[in-house]
Amino acid sequence: MEVTRHNFKEGCQLLSQALENASFVAIDGEFTGLHGIHKPNQFDSLEERYQKLRTGSMDFLLVQFGLCVFKYDGAKSRYTAYPFNFYVFPRPVNRHAPDIRFRCQSSSIDFLASHNFDFNKVFRDGIPFLTNMEQERLKDLVLERHSQSEVAYNPVGGTGKSPKFVSPATNKAPVDVPEEEKEFLEGICNDVEKFLPDKKKANLSLPPCNGFKRKLIYQTVYAKFLLLPMPKELIIVVETANICVNRASQEEKKKLDKQKLQNAMSKSVKFAAEQISAIRLVRAKFYWLYIKWANTLLIWQFKKFLRSSSGILQERVITL
Repeated sequence: MEVTRHNFKEGCQLLSQALENASFVAIDGEFTGLHGIHKPNQFDSLEERYQKLRTGSMDFLLVQFGLCVFKYDGAKSRYTAYPFNFYVFPRPVNRHAPDIRFRCQSSSIDFLASHNFDFNKVFRDGIPFLTNMEQERLKDLVLERHSQSEVAYNPVGGTGKSPKFVSPATNKAPVDVPEEEKEFLEGICNDVEKFLPDKKKANLSLPPCNGFKRKLIYQTVYAKFLLLPMPKELIIVVETANICVNRASQEEKKKLDKQKLQNAMSKSVKFAAEQISAIRLVRAKFYWLYIKWANTLLIWQFKKFLRSSSGILQERVITL
């Protein structure tokens, strides 16, 4: 099965099922390069060969992770294989995510191309990923930006300038209102003022406008209606080119803020909770399989030890 970002959840579920009662698994990887300065030779030990390959491949990118699960059918005396090929590519999920740089080795690329490797599938549909450290750093950044959206109002008295305001969508400084936009913003504020006492109206949709006008609307309405000493029952919702003003209690605002933060987290990290659960389930089954193999290996080594020992030693070991 070929697994991409479009069927990742389904692939994890099928892999989890395939791991049930697995006899053993085989893994493989395709990289954009393998060998660094120290190339392997025929005199390397297993440890030396592994260390050379590991060190040499650290600067290259893993573009496909292959995993094949084997199950033994005792009745038919044969193995059934369940192969999975995961296309992976560290695509930045947003402008704050790490923008990974990696090296390519011409011989490795030529090898992959000669075996009909689908590079388009990697770069277009590859599963995005983050290391644990990158994930924590991105979460911290989302929390920091969420905190910036709650910056207090600091008016500048007597200057006639716009209030000092930081938009939740950016950490850049506020902009002064151009003369030609003041009439437009005054009309928006009048609409909001009429909307407040009208309990029959659930929300107020403002006319579509460009990004600059949306920023002006947000900072003006926020400063005039949400930060002054008056009932703060408004919510400003920005959806692409449209802005919607809603009513909400303080409790509802807290819930919406919490939901907004969770959505931002999910979007930034890219994996939904059920996908992470699927990964954890697969990891747990791998651990169980590892313990099973380790126990089998210990038993095999113990039996080998008994066969190679003297009869007296065998009796003592068995008695113990």
